[in-house]
Amino acid sequence: VIDLDQLTIHGNSGCNIVNGTVYIDYEKDWGVQFQQLLSTMKMCENIQTEKKLLVALELTETCKQLDNSKIALYDGKGKCVAVLKKLHLEK
Repeated sequence: VIDLDQLTIHGNSGCNIVNGTVYIDYEKDWGVQFQQLLSTMKMCENIQTEKKLLVALELTETCKQLDNSKIALYDGKGKCVAVLKKLHLEK
């Protein structure tokens, strides 16, 4: 969950729980950074995929909305590091 009102990120990265803060950089178009990311440290089967997601979040400097349910995250060089898809979960 990326909560822009609270400027936090919280979720499950596949196996581990991740928490952090969101920084909106108003000096850049669509500037955003995920900071102070903390993760539990359980060993998991798909740990390499999880590591790639965490690195992508750490590298993110800007984003772009692709459609109503997807947002692309870009590093400082403009390379797409991840695409996030919005999930509609029932409470």
